[in-house]
Amino acid sequence: MADRICDLPDEVLFYVLSFLPTAAAIATTVLSKRWNALWRTCPSLTFDDSDYFSNPTSQSYSRFVQCVHVAILLRDWHQTVRSFRLSCRSSLCDYTNVTVWINTVLQLGVQHLDLCVENLFNLPSAVPTCKTLVVLKLEKFYIKNISTFDFPLLKIMHLRNLYF
Repeated sequence: MADRICDLPDEVLFYVLSFLPTAAAIATTVLSKRWNALWRTCPSLTFDDSDYFSNPTSQSYSRFVQCVHVAILLRDWHQTVRSFRLSCRSSLCDYTNVTVWINTVLQLGVQHLDLCVENLFNLPSAVPTCKTLVVLKLEKFYIKNISTFDFPLLKIMHLRNLYF
């Protein structure tokens, strides 16, 4: 029997994967060789630490961190990231990791950046001058020592619970 799903164009499969959390998209690698390579070029990355635990523990948070690292660092770096959504509501959320993830997707030309971090981190300094952003959604960040905002392509901005 023919595999009709694998015969679909990449754009259709990317559309399907965009509705999944990135960890679930990565899990599709067991389906076939084509799916194994597909997630590495998927233009949408979605991470929510609440998908990893109901009771925050360092072990469950480590799995979350490992998933984000794998998804970002093992992806095809020639492909832009169209959308990056990150929700870290755990008290275990680490500023260094979050900053590395955000700066990495900024380098990959992210257009839609949606960030919510419960621990009230300082917004990484590269965000306010990201020239590729079309949509920016920020929740629960400190905005300190930022004097310039330069978003030439920005069309939508949602700001919630920011502190100056």
